[in-house]
Amino acid sequence: MWHCGMRISEVQELRVQDVDLPGRKLFIAQSKENKDRMIYISEATAGALAEHFAKRRQPNSPYVFTGRHGPLDFRSIHDRLGRYGDLCDVHVSPHRLRHTFASQMLAAGMSIVSLQRYMGHDNLNTTMIYAEFQILCCRRIITEGQRHLTLLRQNWRDGSWTYPQRMSCAS
Repeated sequence: MWHCGMRISEVQELRVQDVDLPGRKLFIAQSKENKDRMIYISEATAGALAEHFAKRRQPNSPYVFTGRHGPLDFRSIHDRLGRYGDLCDVHVSPHRLRHTFASQMLAAGMSIVSLQRYMGHDNLNTTMIYAEFQILCCRRIITEGQRHLTLLRQNWRDGSWTYPQRMSCAS
């Protein structure tokens, strides 16, 4: 979910026939806005899916991710992600992974319109939420950078030259 920005419902409904590992893409049929779209996956995601296919409990199921009685349900996916997050002491939810993916794509230079299409949003305002988050993040980094520059100037004048800690959006 984090590597491709899928919705939880898209993960639930993903079928084996919609996975193209050599082409590194997933076909999402009838997503939230009843539109079809293509999702491109990383090499790491393709490798993880190949491993998953090799070890699936129900190899004949048409669904990629299955539980005991069919495709994984919302609660199962949500709970699993929560447990994995607890192991790392990080809050993890399906939507947080999707949000993180979108924010990272914007930070990497993807245009907001391309992200809108990729995420399957009808309305650009929905996608702008991620852009606003990036703006807030950048504003925080710039403010922190300005504070560090002020400290550097003061330290330089005082003769105690020290370099402040590295800044990042995650801090």
